[in-house]
Amino acid sequence: MVEGAQRSYRLGAGCEARGASRNGPGQAVSTARQPSGGSIANTCSIRRSCSPPSSAERGGGDTRSVYEGSDFYCDVAIPHPERLDVVHLDELVLAFRHTRPFWQTHLVVVPRRHLASLTSLTRDDERDVRALFEVVQQVARRVEHDEGEAAVLTNLGRYQDSKHLHVHVHSGAQLR
Repeated sequence: MVEGAQRSYRLGAGCEARGASRNGPGQAVSTARQPSGGSIANTCSIRRSCSPPSSAERGGGDTRSVYEGSDFYCDVAIPHPERLDVVHLDELVLAFRHTRPFWQTHLVVVPRRHLASLTSLTRDDERDVRALFEVVQQVARRVEHDEGEAAVLTNLGRYQDSKHLHVHVHSGAQLR
């Protein structure tokens, strides 16, 4: 677990690659259910092709490099959760620490199936949206408990850099 400026959360392989450590299997703190076992299917492809980009498109595959696509979640996060600091992963939802945080504590919760935006949802999306907001609630509850406060937000239109529905849960000082 990582202690200090940010609270302890489950570390993914991406964090270990950045020099953080893990206490051992099952000893990390999770804000929700532990990630499911086995391989992780790319469930994002139901509405839009989310095939992983080539090595050249990924800039060598390092998610810390500047990403210039339009859907970071379908292109990088969902097909490669091992590159992230994951706090929740199941068949419908992925939650992880933001790769370039704006706040001291900054997590992102995203449906694994491509949903463009909060304002584009239909009745067909109900299962995914319910699962998304159940995880948002769990993550926000944990952040509020740990930090004493939390904010939850989503962006729309030109404010939405990545055109894939995602919800930010944050707390603490703004970093940039």
